[in-house]
Amino acid sequence: MAVETPSDRELEALKIPWERGEVTVRDLADAMNAGVTPKDQLAYTTVLSLLQVMEQKGLVGHRRVGKAYVLSLIHISE
Repeated sequence: MAVETPSDRELEALKIPWERGEVTVRDLADAMNAGVTPKDQLAYTTVLSLLQVMEQKGLVGHRRVGKAYVLSLIHISE
């Protein structure tokens, strides 16, 4: 399966689980919004949508833990 090239925003999001390992959507949203002015912050649902697209591209995977989605990077070997 070919993996699509991530957008700039997707690359920003990918850095967080790369550094931390598995993260929840809330953890990712909080990390992406750190140091950003309130008007420029991303809504939780925006981050969730971004992650759903990234999963369709084969960049991340998820599993449910209770009500939370826990995300992890997918290792691609060529």
